[in-house]
Amino acid sequence: MKLITYIAGCTFGDRPSEVKKLKKGDILELIPEPTNAYDPFAVKVANIGYLKKEIAKEISPLILAGQKHYAIVVDLNAMGGVRVVISDIESNIYGV
Repeated sequence: MKLITYIAGCTFGDRPSEVKKLKKGDILELIPEPTNAYDPFAVKVANIGYLKKEIAKEISPLILAGQKHYAIVVDLNAMGGVRVVISDIESNIYGV
């Protein structure tokens, strides 16, 4: 199963300044937000945005159950987009 995705919301507020600090290979914390008013499966990616809904719906319950997951930056584009691969500690990488 490949879980490679762009992070949503990287261009809002002060997030672009945080995105500029990133480089390929950076490991970013995934933080579930079960009390998020818009989506109880929301997963924040460090301070730069959120996982897309369809991926967050899969990952959030796993993290809340105690599995350690993180995002690894694989690409940064000129428009402020950040592409990551979702990884867990046990299997290391879902897909690249």
